[in-house]
Amino acid sequence: MQRENQRNQMPSALSYSDLEREGIIDQLARLFSTREEALPILDSINYPRERLPGFNQSADFWRSICRDIEAGVIDPDYGPLIDATIRRYPKNAFFSQFRPQAATPPLPETGTNLVVIGWPGGQDELNQLMQTLSAETTGGQEVMLNYISNGIFSFYLVNGNARQAAALAQRLRAQVNPPTQVILGSEGQRDYLLDNIFIEGPDHARFMLSNIPASTPVRDVANAMMAQYQETWPRDARDRPRQAVIDRVGANGATERVANPDRTLNEMGVREGEGFQVSPESTAANINPIIRAEALARVRVQILNFAKSHAGFQVKANSQQAPTEYYLSFLAPGWAPAPNAAMPPIPIQEHEVNIFLSEYFPLRAPEVTWVSPIFHPNVEPQRIRNGERFGGGVCLGELADRYRPGMDFGQLCQLLIDIASYQNYQIREGLNPDALRWVKTVEGQTAITARGGLEAARKENEDYLNTLYFPNLKMSRVV
Repeated sequence: MQRENQRNQMPSALSYSDLEREGIIDQLARLFSTREEALPILDSINYPRERLPGFNQSADFWRSICRDIEAGVIDPDYGPLIDATIRRYPKNAFFSQFRPQAATPPLPETGTNLVVIGWPGGQDELNQLMQTLSAETTGGQEVMLNYISNGIFSFYLVNGNARQAAALAQRLRAQVNPPTQVILGSEGQRDYLLDNIFIEGPDHARFMLSNIPASTPVRDVANAMMAQYQETWPRDARDRPRQAVIDRVGANGATERVANPDRTLNEMGVREGEGFQVSPESTAANINPIIRAEALARVRVQILNFAKSHAGFQVKANSQQAPTEYYLSFLAPGWAPAPNAAMPPIPIQEHEVNIFLSEYFPLRAPEVTWVSPIFHPNVEPQRIRNGERFGGGVCLGELADRYRPGMDFGQLCQLLIDIASYQNYQIREGLNPDALRWVKTVEGQTAITARGGLEAARKENEDYLNTLYFPNLKMSRVV
């Protein structure tokens, strides 16, 4: 109760020790993690720029600032600092708890008063321009910087309305030369940042976006990815970059096509740990050979690294540099079909599997075929016709729909072992009706569990491809 009362007190009652104990300094470091993001807040409370400390670590920077405030460099009161933070992020739940709700004047509810601009120049220059144009178009309404992220600046009219914001945006579009992106934001989108979302390119590479404003349109996220591939992104017959196809990737690995990329991250409900996969809209003939070569090389490294760390896992390929076909052999307790349906399946240990990367790769999923005999509900029965073997196709669940070019092939190798050993199987439907019936019997379940497989009851409600997607996988690159 004592701490709850403390959190509802006015910020002026807080000491430096309170700021450390309550985590306020850490939150300031999170919200304003660069010198450029911190300057508008510090300018608004009249902190002298000549006193600014170095910015090696954002938390150390804010500790130094707060110690200066307590020492009397400016009015020894943390109220203005916290109040300025609340004005910048009025719906931030953490900072709002340190000031009664009524103490923060609500912004007008007449519509958006947020203007977002892509600006290649300096912050001070843009600040001056915004103030000048606001004086000319809104009668001098105060314009306050809201956030900065990768050259995108957001401002809002503190006491303005939608009409004034629209007039300011129109004047900006006419004033800035060369033209740059100017859009109106949406009410409620200026109050939070997303700590970490990822973007995945067409060659498996992943990029992490940190502290990205929730008002960022998905199209801008895709453009940021395309900028990383200026030299290799496929182009059409008129030498124009092909349009990007954007898939949203949830924290659980599920994907959905983004139909309207002009929607913001906030409007789509994107959360921490989620992201997007961006690929060129193209057919196989349009896949850039450099992107394909990089993807093939990455698959080779992933499979060979898996083989090195798993004894008995053998790999052969049709090329030394960028294979398109892999022949895998490994040991796992599984079953082969019996000579006739009246007999139980035959226990086996040795397996051979083929992975084929078609000309559509990496935009299409790999083709996986079981070469050695296997009795499994999710592997197509093999047939011999005119001396040739057919069948053996592996059902990878929703791989065709949920496949992403960034799939880790080391994990695909592990999935194949899990399939062979009945650690991973689907009993709702299957490619082998006989095996599907067998795994549902008492005899089948007894045989499976006796050799270390999982019983059906533990598999029935599991996502069949959960081992393929890594919501916590560290990104290989950073934007």
